[in-house]
Amino acid sequence: MGWRLNKPEKRGFSGELRMKRIGEVQFVHCTCDPCSGQRDSAEVARDTEEYYGLLLIQKGSELIRHRNSDVIAHTGEVFFWDSTLPLQFALPDRLKKTTMFIPKTHLQRQLIHVDELVGTVLPARTGLGALVNANITTIGDQLQNLTGDSYTLAANLSLELITFG
Repeated sequence: MGWRLNKPEKRGFSGELRMKRIGEVQFVHCTCDPCSGQRDSAEVARDTEEYYGLLLIQKGSELIRHRNSDVIAHTGEVFFWDSTLPLQFALPDRLKKTTMFIPKTHLQRQLIHVDELVGTVLPARTGLGALVNANITTIGDQLQNLTGDSYTLAANLSLELITFG
């Protein structure tokens, strides 16, 4: 998935990405200093797969422009986005986040109105936002302990939680 990243001019920018695929689901953990970036129509057109992203802010905040709307996601909140649409972001401070990428075809089969969630911030402490927050956090914490078939089981449980939660 292509991005254009704008790092500040100052020296010492620090960032780390870790990725893990579990079944159909991909988890991307990111920790980085303040920066901004975007996916415009050129980056979107180069993608070969289509995903919904459930972006969990674990520490900090992120300003996001998606579907011509500006939102701010804070610690504990989950932003729901569509990889087939342009997106811009800005990180005012150091940030830690995890994004769970789910194939669009999977969620579209399970959730008829899934596109209504795109561009929204799910609250941290109630409803679907709380369930997704706990799920992504737990899987992230346990990735090193999952082996063999337990990877697939964890991914399937995650998808079941989101689609029926």
